[in-house]
This record gives sequence, structure tokens and C-alpha cells, in this order.
Amino acid sequence: MLTRPLGPTRTTAGAGGSLSKRGAAETDEQPLLQVGEEVMVALEQAGFSVLLDDRDEPPGSKLKDADLIGIPVQVVIGKVWQAKGRLEVVERTSKQRREVERAHLLEAIQTVLDKRPSR
Repeated sequence: MLTRPLGPTRTTAGAGGSLSKRGAAETDEQPLLQVGEEVMVALEQAGFSVLLDDRDEPPGSKLKDADLIGIPVQVVIGKVWQAKGRLEVVERTSKQRREVERAHLLEAIQTVLDKRPSR
């Protein structure tokens, strides 16, 4: 359960990057996008407002855009997911990254949000 509102969108989930631009087959992005959609549904069911960034843009562009619109927590589904099966949780203001198991994602996001100063 969320303890305080933080704006219209609390989290963003970025599914992969522009894998097709680096020569990988279009279908290589599908597993990342599927995980992104599953994460989005789980977060929405837990009461989070989520923006899934599935644009065909490099990961850095997606993260920069999320910063610009003020999304406090970013969930990255990319290289770390492919290599280790872990999600990256990024706190916007400190840029602190934390790798978490999917089963512990909600707890990790809530921990980041609880550390933010009250408004």
C-alpha cells in the first residue's frame, strides 16, 4: 500500500532498449516487453501509477525522459534482466540503482518511496 501520493505517475517501467537498432531480431525485444507488461500490471494492482516506456529508443533516452517528467522511481528491464533475471530499481534524485528479484520489486519500490521527504 502506498503511504503518500507523489504525482500522477509514481513509477516507470522501461522494457529493454532499441535492440533492433543494434542488429538483434525484432523478436528479441518481445520477452523484455512481456516482462515489462507483467511488471506494469503487478504494480498497478498494488496501487502504483505506472508508465510503461516501450518506445524504440535507447535506454538512456528513456531514463532521461523519465527524469525530465519527474518520475521518482524507475524500473529497468534490460541487460541485468537478461544476464541475471533481476530488475533494476532506480531512484530519480540520487540515481541510486538497486538490483532486485522480481518477487521483491514492490518492497524495493516502497522502500525508495518511504525514504523520500514528505511534501
